[in-house]
Amino acid sequence: MLGALAAAITPVALYGARSAGVILSTPGLNQKGAPTQVRIAIVVALAISLFAAMGPGHLADADPLLLIALAPLELLVGITLGFCVRLIFAAVEVAAEFASFQMGYAAAAVFDPTTGSTMAPPTRLMYVITVLLFLSIDGHHQVILALAGSYDFVPVGMAGIGSINAGAMLDLAYGLFETAARLAFPLIFVMFVINMVLGLLVRFVPQVNVFMIGFILTMGFGLLAMAELMPSMGLAITTLFEAVPGVLTGVVR
Repeated sequence: MLGALAAAITPVALYGARSAGVILSTPGLNQKGAPTQVRIAIVVALAISLFAAMGPGHLADADPLLLIALAPLELLVGITLGFCVRLIFAAVEVAAEFASFQMGYAAAAVFDPTTGSTMAPPTRLMYVITVLLFLSIDGHHQVILALAGSYDFVPVGMAGIGSINAGAMLDLAYGLFETAARLAFPLIFVMFVINMVLGLLVRFVPQVNVFMIGFILTMGFGLLAMAELMPSMGLAITTLFEAVPGVLTGVVR
């Protein structure tokens, strides 16, 4: 029994390194409010489960000193997988920031301790909704399945810089801005119409205090438009998350 446990130390630790990278970089799983002990327990459970399902590979009875060289590479692969999911969240956040600026909420941005960044209220709202949608469609399970599937392309202990498909990541980063523009376009169009109406109003009635009226109209109609567009935006975000398994499969090779 002791011999079997000693032989499993290196592969289990390497499974844990890649799992830790995914947990550290995937939104919804890396919340700062989550207890560290819980995240460690999840990593350990994933490592043991993956070892039981995948086996030790070529690392049976491997020297534990290999961890010094291989663990950072395994961690890098895991972080890359989680970072690709983070890019999908970033597309929603960028779209919300575009809309928040047009709605006049940029000046109301506050520091969010859970994400460690400064967000406008609409951006924070969209982030929370995105996390809830991600969890409601079992996105976290898809990430775990993608983690397990990554070992079909990069077996345990075989990770390296060349294991990451840089071209796929660049395509994903390019798609981030395109997706953000498409998500934000309806709200930006509404703000454009409101600003055009305000411009015509000032042109024909110069006595109107356009700054006071403008803030009320842009914020009020902006929130109303966001509420009306929320079902379609939720469907678009859900469609993005449904593509997560294919995206993560293309990132490792």
